[in-house]
Amino acid sequence: MINARLLHIVAALLACAALAPAPVRAQEPAWADALVAIVEGEPITLRELELACRLHPAYHDLPRGDSRERQEFRRAILHEGVEKGELGLIAQKVLLHKAKEAKVELTSNDEERLNQEIARMAERQPGGIDGLREALRRIEVPYEYFVERKRANLHITKLLLTSVSREIFITPTEIRHQYELRRAEFERPGELRLRQIVLYLDPLEDAMSLRHIPADLRKKIRDKDWDARAFATELRAKIDSGELAFEHAQRTYSMGLVVDREEVIATHRLHEASLFPPVPSRVAAMAVGELSEIVETSGSVRSGPVRALHLLLLVDRQDQGVLPLEEVQERLELELKEEVWEKRRDAFITKARADAHVLVFLPAPGN
Repeated sequence: MINARLLHIVAALLACAALAPAPVRAQEPAWADALVAIVEGEPITLRELELACRLHPAYHDLPRGDSRERQEFRRAILHEGVEKGELGLIAQKVLLHKAKEAKVELTSNDEERLNQEIARMAERQPGGIDGLREALRRIEVPYEYFVERKRANLHITKLLLTSVSREIFITPTEIRHQYELRRAEFERPGELRLRQIVLYLDPLEDAMSLRHIPADLRKKIRDKDWDARAFATELRAKIDSGELAFEHAQRTYSMGLVVDREEVIATHRLHEASLFPPVPSRVAAMAVGELSEIVETSGSVRSGPVRALHLLLLVDRQDQGVLPLEEVQERLELELKEEVWEKRRDAFITKARADAHVLVFLPAPGN
């Protein structure tokens, strides 16, 4: 077995013979530019490998220094990656070389996509792009290297999309077979979608639940001139005639917590939901799209009983059962096509890697 010292000597000789000497970067160890691999004449230095590792949060949790765990992580990043679908640095270099041979270039639209991706990542950082730069600085990764990695990934993606055919035909028999195999995946629970307008018969003047309703109604409540039943009757007539949309009326007038939203309730738990009787039984008997009559309840959403009037709209009802093939066949076809394409892509990458001229100098962990 070649020992580590001999490997270092060989790497140094190859670096001298094939490459112009690179200056040692400030504040970096002298070995940072040692070669770990040469791919089609292009070097991968230990520094590049280290930077690629630092972009993975898991790497920073490993024992510091040149621990065996870090050596194994570096080896994985060099050869096969550590995450599902990730390419090792060697495979990336091979594909970038093939992209150059095939004259795959990034267009101005591609560069714009790259900038948008980086901008989206920056949005998730406090301080935007400056926050992203600071996050990279904390893990000692130059922003320029990070951007170049993103650009390389875009180059590789473009190569694969132009080199691996997406002409794929999935037969109806294959789709039905997958449907039968995965029937449990397409089971749907019974549920209904409900909107309701709640009007308190005796609302508290300063209640937070009234903060959004129109000022004239708040004045009526304050002046003890509020007639909930008359208002509910008038409101229902406007909704029923089409003069006023239920959603707008809910957003404008509903009191309490149910404001401008649909409640999604499991059908088998309708009578256990936070609905005061007799609302559950009324909802159970309604048809989709039906507007209820005025329903009166008495509950305890605040200290003491609260009497309220409800207008109910059943938006949708979905019975429990298995989604029919017609509803999922397009999704299944797309998934099956993607599986076929991924196999073609993996075969393309494997062949490209096997055909490439690659020299690896990184010793096995522990050597």
